[in-house]
Amino acid sequence: VAGIFLSPAFLRYAGSSMFFVGGFMALQSLWAVPWLMNVNGLDIAHAAQTLVLLNLGMLGGQFSIGVLGTLLARRGLKPLNLMQWGYGCVLVVQAAILFNIGPVPLLWLLFGFLSAVNSQTYLATSANFSRTIFGRVSTATNLMAFAGAFAVQWGLGLALDFLRGAGLEMKAALELGFAGLIVLQLLAFVPLLPGLRL
Repeated sequence: VAGIFLSPAFLRYAGSSMFFVGGFMALQSLWAVPWLMNVNGLDIAHAAQTLVLLNLGMLGGQFSIGVLGTLLARRGLKPLNLMQWGYGCVLVVQAAILFNIGPVPLLWLLFGFLSAVNSQTYLATSANFSRTIFGRVSTATNLMAFAGAFAVQWGLGLALDFLRGAGLEMKAALELGFAGLIVLQLLAFVPLLPGLRL
């Protein structure tokens, strides 16, 4: 297990597991509704409806990957390729959410749909190891995702407390915190690009 965590092949995907997979989990489970209410000005009922759209989008994305996965693989698209395109699009949609460009419900629906590509992290990481340790690699990847979810949930809370203490309103503090997550995701995205492994 220690060899998995120290392997460059595993470390290449560790950041995306933490900040894309874990980041989505943190937003979906804790920070989406405060964002929708404080930044977009929705009441609790409309924020909840938008959260449902986020999850419907994720369900649709998972269904699409399940149906099209084999077809895409036959055409030469590997899990890493899906991650590269998917995460690139996730970053664009998150930037649109951050800068309030476009209809709020549609942006969160797209965010959920595109975040379904998170499932490819497990396949892309495991492809670099022997099939005999697939379970251990998958578990290690899952640990990174849950560590990331905890770190983003807790870290964003600490950042908001600090920024509010410094005099920022909740809206501005949330925007800075979300921008910080996007920066972390950009850094995690770099090792996934062709020829740019860290």
